[in-house]
Amino acid sequence: SRAAPRAPWTPDDELARVARAEVPGFAGYWLRDDGTPVVRLVDPSRRAAAERYLAPHLAAARRGRHAGAARTPVFLGAAYDFARLKGWADALHPLLARSDVFMIDVDEVENRVLVGAADGAAVAAVRAEAARLGVPAAALEVRTQPRPEVRDSLRGGVQIAFGTSLCTLGFNATSVASGQSLFVTNSHCTLTNFGFDGGTFYHPVVGAANVIGREIADRGLYPCNGPGSLCRKSDAAYVGHLPNASHPVAQGAIVRTAWASGGPGGTTAIGAFDIVARYTGFTPVGSWLDKTGRTTGSTYGQVTNSCVSFGTLVCQDVSKVYSQGGDSGAPVYVYLGGSGAAENDVQLQGILWGGPSGDPTTSYSSRLSGIEADLGALTGLCRPGYGC
Repeated sequence: SRAAPRAPWTPDDELARVARAEVPGFAGYWLRDDGTPVVRLVDPSRRAAAERYLAPHLAAARRGRHAGAARTPVFLGAAYDFARLKGWADALHPLLARSDVFMIDVDEVENRVLVGAADGAAVAAVRAEAARLGVPAAALEVRTQPRPEVRDSLRGGVQIAFGTSLCTLGFNATSVASGQSLFVTNSHCTLTNFGFDGGTFYHPVVGAANVIGREIADRGLYPCNGPGSLCRKSDAAYVGHLPNASHPVAQGAIVRTAWASGGPGGTTAIGAFDIVARYTGFTPVGSWLDKTGRTTGSTYGQVTNSCVSFGTLVCQDVSKVYSQGGDSGAPVYVYLGGSGAAENDVQLQGILWGGPSGDPTTSYSSRLSGIEADLGALTGLCRPGYGC
């Protein structure tokens, strides 16, 4: 078994570091709908330093649907820098052990800590604890929201079956440590959520002739945010490929269906997206994400909350990507929007695992960096010749 990793580094940790040491008063950034970057600063005299630090990240954000976005950021004031907000969010993190507190996020758009809870009683409990911890009322928003749910299905992309449920095969890869060929899907799409069980996977449905793989890597929770706190960075498991002539392994390919935003896409394959790189760095609010799932096909939408904690899962993304039951495990990617031979180029970003109960217009996903931090480094993600 793998040794427990150190407390997980996240992009929010990096932004807090920047606010403390590199750009004092830095309070985060995001993208408007048209891709224009917006930067918040407590101290407006730090604009030049903020632009220097963000230059490579803003350049990376001008791609795909934001390829023509403005290069010059818009600057807005802030009451609290990112380090202070993250410190308050971390202090509130133990509240996620409650069954009626669902998420905590450093909300860079509104310059506050956002907490999602089940009802008025939970909202009151969060506010009381925040007051006890010294979190200013003006720095906190607590709102009610539906309970998070996973997107597996009891009844697009590549359908896989385990037990009595259906999920989506995320993407193919190779383990750096062992050299084994594998595919990635959600941990909750295994027999033991967040724990290794060595279970068998089938395509398209359970049957002796349909075996395609067995789980080779999953893990329990490990220490993260302070004493007694346990977490993971992803809802993911690795499944080793087994020979099956009816299910060939396609390196660097994601099924392409008809696209949609705000509703289901097609479920008939019309080609393939080509993974040409892994998405690294930040996924700011306003970024576009896409997914292809076995139930709702290829859908896309913008990130609404970045690097969010849900219960024991840290640094997850919330987006307006449409998903339904059976889309669990769907590959999440950034469309590059090239022309000619590059028309289908994408960067792999992670896998989808859920969304709010009763709201298919919002999805939750784990990042590739978090998957590898939990389960081990991967290679063979891209189409041959692209070297990832």
